[in-house]
Amino acid sequence: MRRAAYILLVAVIPFLFFGQGAKFYRTIQEKHLHYLEFRAQMVIVYKMGQYYNKMAPAPAIVLQDTLVKEPGSDSYKGRIYTLEIPGKVYTLRESKKDKYELQVEPDSGKVNAQLNKAYHLKSFFELSRRIDAEFPLGNYDHWTGYREWNRVSEKASDHDKFIELTKQKIKLIYDSVHQKQSKSSNTTNYILANAKQVDYSLLKDSLKTLPIDYRPRSAYFDTCVYRLCKSNPETFYKILQDFPSERQFVYYAVEEDKALVNEIKKVSGHDQLKREFIREKNSGKAIIYRTIAVYAVMGGLIAWLIIAQP
Repeated sequence: MRRAAYILLVAVIPFLFFGQGAKFYRTIQEKHLHYLEFRAQMVIVYKMGQYYNKMAPAPAIVLQDTLVKEPGSDSYKGRIYTLEIPGKVYTLRESKKDKYELQVEPDSGKVNAQLNKAYHLKSFFELSRRIDAEFPLGNYDHWTGYREWNRVSEKASDHDKFIELTKQKIKLIYDSVHQKQSKSSNTTNYILANAKQVDYSLLKDSLKTLPIDYRPRSAYFDTCVYRLCKSNPETFYKILQDFPSERQFVYYAVEEDKALVNEIKKVSGHDQLKREFIREKNSGKAIIYRTIAVYAVMGGLIAWLIIAQP
């Protein structure tokens, strides 16, 4: 349940400034940070939180509310907050529980930079979730938003303009990633559909086009390798020969299926490749690589969590 807030605002700049450009206020207490943006006949309230990431903590917009003036009164009302103006004491109400004083924030660039970063990261997290939902075998790096923020030149630009530019950027990225993921997904579906009835020699060129990485960062290659080996255990050794630099990924694709591993060991010949595989499996290195891959992805997932205000 959302902890209610009752915020007492002592105005330093009166509403006379409405219509003369946006003016920002902020709560004095960082723990309960709210920004208020004053515009002509409206006030936008941003309740701030934080994306939890020990390496790169970042601001998050927990919720946003637009307050508009109610006819015949000095109140501004939104979905969640109500701003009342009894003289020069401004009160932002969510309920009747807590009170926090607000001070004018003269540095609009600082506020815009925080709002922009929060919106930027949220947009990239949503992009990641959308792509991952559409392509379960692929994975859009959750850390991309942080890297892209470092490339933004106008971090403190007007928030509305920043939103529009970010939407355009996200669309371009989505279209590009969607095209690549669609190609990998279609190739994977083709290999899976033909693994039993088509000889591996006719499928290996398709296999070579797939991105190779550890699950869950990418699962196209290991999914296909597993299906091909399951259909014919001897194919395991053929893949090792065709992908000499990616043998760890081939091992990774089959090592959790004990029954399949036993079938692979029973295949006649391939003694050198077989000894290398058994030695590698017994060393436990595949588990280490799997753990590293999962940790990298989970680090991005943790960044989605928002530490909301109490």
